[in-house]
Amino acid sequence: MGILDRYLQKRGFVKAGDIQQKTAGFMETESTGYYDGKPDRDRIADYPTFIRAYGELPWLYAGALAIAIGSTKPSLKLFQETVVNGEAQQKEITGQPLNMLVEQPNPDLSWREIIQITTLNLSLVGNAFWNLVGTKTEQPISKTNPPVEIWWVKPEQMQPLTDKNGAIIGWLFTGPGGQTKTIDPADIIHFRMPNPGSYFMGMGALSPLSRTATLELNAMTFQDAFLKNDGTPPFWFTKGPSDRAQRKLFWDAYDERHKDPKKRGTAGMLWGEMDVKTLGANMKDAQYVEQRKMNREETLAALPGSVPPSIVGLLEYANYSNMEVQSKKFWEDCEQPVLGIVADKMSAKLAPLFDERYWFNFDFTDIKVLQEDEERRARINRARLGSGQVTPNQLRKEAGQEAYPGGDAYYMEFSLTEIGQDPKGIPLPKPKPAPKPPDEKPPDEESEDEEDDAVDGEDEEPPAKAITKDGDEPASFWADPGRRKLLWDNFDKRLTAQEKAFEPLVKRFLEAQADEIKAKIKAAASPQEIRLADLFDVAAEAHVYGEKFEGRYKFAFQRAGEAGYHATKGKLWIPPEERRIKDDDTFDVTAAHMAKLRAQIAKSAKFFNESTWKIIEVGLANGLAENMTTEALAQELWRTLGDRAAWEARRIASTEMTRTEGYGGVEGYRQNDAIEFKGWNCQKLDTSRDDHLEADGQEVPLNDPFIVGGEMMEWPGDDTASAGNVCNCRCSTYPKVGEL
Repeated sequence: MGILDRYLQKRGFVKAGDIQQKTAGFMETESTGYYDGKPDRDRIADYPTFIRAYGELPWLYAGALAIAIGSTKPSLKLFQETVVNGEAQQKEITGQPLNMLVEQPNPDLSWREIIQITTLNLSLVGNAFWNLVGTKTEQPISKTNPPVEIWWVKPEQMQPLTDKNGAIIGWLFTGPGGQTKTIDPADIIHFRMPNPGSYFMGMGALSPLSRTATLELNAMTFQDAFLKNDGTPPFWFTKGPSDRAQRKLFWDAYDERHKDPKKRGTAGMLWGEMDVKTLGANMKDAQYVEQRKMNREETLAALPGSVPPSIVGLLEYANYSNMEVQSKKFWEDCEQPVLGIVADKMSAKLAPLFDERYWFNFDFTDIKVLQEDEERRARINRARLGSGQVTPNQLRKEAGQEAYPGGDAYYMEFSLTEIGQDPKGIPLPKPKPAPKPPDEKPPDEESEDEEDDAVDGEDEEPPAKAITKDGDEPASFWADPGRRKLLWDNFDKRLTAQEKAFEPLVKRFLEAQADEIKAKIKAAASPQEIRLADLFDVAAEAHVYGEKFEGRYKFAFQRAGEAGYHATKGKLWIPPEERRIKDDDTFDVTAAHMAKLRAQIAKSAKFFNESTWKIIEVGLANGLAENMTTEALAQELWRTLGDRAAWEARRIASTEMTRTEGYGGVEGYRQNDAIEFKGWNCQKLDTSRDDHLEADGQEVPLNDPFIVGGEMMEWPGDDTASAGNVCNCRCSTYPKVGEL
């Protein structure tokens, strides 16, 4: 006896009209009348077709199943809320009957199985149903008749029944043999996705995807029929033997040598004066391929939260950095909202049957990509606490925790020494700038322009009073967090200007590559004749890049070096075009500098041109596998490379200019013989890496590398480090300068 048979036997069937009215909320009805023995017109339509689509469309199956499988990874916890001394408190409940019911919903299904099928139905059709079964089968579920089993029901088998006032008074269940039964609303937990067109039923992905699913099924059917039945041969033999017996001999030999998938790629030989003429396929390659891709994108987008491509194995545009972002998006936008619906409805409909104070919630703390956010937040808060920005009690308040006595002190990172009390929780005021020494510059030598600059804030130097590590030994001039922030802001403004100027140039360079590749492919007689080496030469393209942009790198390097030299004197750099006073503190770019800069340019250019080469290689292989025409292949590769140009240009501009800034700044420090140490400067941004936050304030000898995330780096963006430590980094450095 199957699960459904036991379920039907346990519950029994009665006529549809034999239902006792129960209160189940009041909503305006969507039908024109009231319950007259027929179900309300609002119901799930064509559920079997939806399930067929799920079973036949790979991307729909992969996306929906990913959500279903993921739903079992966070643990479901039961909590109880109590009031102690007028304050609400919560504690986790374990070992109670409700815990055991959830862990084993019925003799045939585990919790993992029932939550997977529930989230799967929510994703596909927008509705999922649980039937609660008590020990007293003749009575509806209640506190006196709590459920002892939970069974899931196919959404197609459930239809809402309403009274003349629009209130749900029951559900009409249709069995596999067409039998019908009315079920009390207290016995049903109905989970549903939002649906603005219905008060009672949800809407899933397959409703908006009905046309897309039809197109995809038709496309797959067409492809299958084409591959099986198309009569167009891939090529013709010309000038073959005229004798019938000789022709038969040739074809027998041809079949014996080539007719087997295992013999694919075996070299062939023509007889006599025979020649081969290749024919193009009759399929509309470009339109067909584009339609399949569009169907795939629409399918994933329609699932709850829009499932990211890399989650289902689509790695066409994925890399190490954005795969992590896509995984995080999957949990935040797909899993958490769907499981939130499940937890909310279980808290409202199931938990009160055992205790009014019970409620459910999913615990995501073991999910790695979400756990990293907690670790990141902890590191940032540690940095905020250690730099005197907040007190422990301010951090506890942000986390919803109680304050503790003595927690209103401010600290700095040197062994977390207390530096002052603030009972009101208000940040301590910044110290006023110390007056400049009288011999720094005679007052009568100050020009009117210099006074204007001080007012504008352009030439204003950071305050000269520095904090101390232990009260005796003064820290370096730039060790003060406020000063380092000013120095970083100065760096960020300069770097942003360089990126904005460089990005459109790189974008045009990449687009020109795409145009040239497109033209070369279109000029070929057939895709089979195209050689990758003729399409793209990595070394040649890297050389062109170096020649084209060396001047831009040198310009950025020179400005970074000048800014570094200014920092050794405790000054912020101002662009020459904005200066009102002549500044003789310039930076000399030497031949040795340029030699190293060219080597860095060549290494970077080789790296991202190799990425372009790989994209072309994959595109050619796909084009040959799908029997594309040269026109379709050219268009497809051109579109792929063109779409990549914008974001790749942003990445290249950011990474390359950060590297050049880092190199130039350190070389600027070297121009001042008094500088012996350099420090890492990482501001607490949302995008800051944990390892870079840990490196903030690390000071090393000028000729020694920093240790960042276990790697040695001369400066931010150092090309000897891994991409995970370099790409899109926004860190800078500072020189260790004695108190000025």
